[in-house]
Amino acid sequence: MMTFDEYAGCRHAVPYVLDCADGAGRLLYYGSRHIFDRADPEVRDIEQRWAAFHPTLALNEGGDPPVAATADEAVQRYGEPGFLRWLAARDSVPCETFEPPMQAEADELLRHFTAEQVKLFYTLRSVMQDAKRPVEARAPTIEELVGKTLQWLAHLHGLEGPPRDVTEFEASCRRLLPAQADWRAPPGAWFDPVFRGPAIWTNRVARCSSEFRDRFIVERLVAELKRGKRVFAVIGASHVVMQEPVLRARLERVTGP
Repeated sequence: MMTFDEYAGCRHAVPYVLDCADGAGRLLYYGSRHIFDRADPEVRDIEQRWAAFHPTLALNEGGDPPVAATADEAVQRYGEPGFLRWLAARDSVPCETFEPPMQAEADELLRHFTAEQVKLFYTLRSVMQDAKRPVEARAPTIEELVGKTLQWLAHLHGLEGPPRDVTEFEASCRRLLPAQADWRAPPGAWFDPVFRGPAIWTNRVARCSSEFRDRFIVERLVAELKRGKRVFAVIGASHVVMQEPVLRARLERVTGP
């Protein structure tokens, strides 16, 4: 696997697309930008590649968003994972997340960070991601989004404790975030695992999370190809670039940009 220090000096195209084969198995691995605009050219590119590839399995990052009623809603609310799930439902292709179970990822993070840090990381990231959506697709209020995220996280073993509500969350933010930081507008740079520019602890959490996810995802992809599946997978471009050395070592053929 490419390290983040190696990736920091890497320049690559986006989208970054690999065509992989192993026996009867085939993988079209689409490394995307994170998009919420139906007019983004990546949407059309994904759809055209999907039609030409004829997958038997679709795999997306970001958990299991529901299947939206329309392509517009899928992209606006759930980004490229939502659009992939919409395409798969339209064409009756099985679609699953290839992310590790959330409890497994939380367990890994809790080996290195406090439960309070882990809960803040996930909740702040959800606030940052929601701000990128079109206004009509955002949560009714930031406070409601934070409350629901904290409530969901509390179901994970090890994350039952504080912060448990918006009041406790704000108190944690005052203690753990940089001075003068506004938790209602967390910058994307806080969640960059490459550590471009000054880093804070959330960058280290992001790196730990990404490394764990990459290891898990590679194993899933290789297993599906060994089963002879035709897999169409979509994930952020940096993951494809970083996983590429391992895929080249473990699969019979990998071609790319």
